[in-house]
Amino acid sequence: MNQPSKPLKKLTIRKPSEILAMDCTPDIQTIIEDGCVKLIGNNDPHWVYDFELNRVASKDVLLQWVHHLCGKVWMDCDSLASFIEVVAKAQGLNIYKRDY
Repeated sequence: MNQPSKPLKKLTIRKPSEILAMDCTPDIQTIIEDGCVKLIGNNDPHWVYDFELNRVASKDVLLQWVHHLCGKVWMDCDSLASFIEVVAKAQGLNIYKRDY
């Protein structure tokens, strides 16, 4: 017995200029304030996830935080990239330099 096929999703083709004009603001903003890392929701500025900056003293610990945040349903790739860059800069961690 044949199952009815699902309708195909409509594919939207965009021009490169349209893609470049798209808003790519992360959903979560990362700031450092009063010795704390604060992840603030752009859609709800009253929503804050924070912890002490001194808890991220090395690249290894930063990686552990990245892994932890990947498990959060509200975290997205752009917000995570921003988190990595902001925290690494605040702690003087060169994330582009190899240690070996």
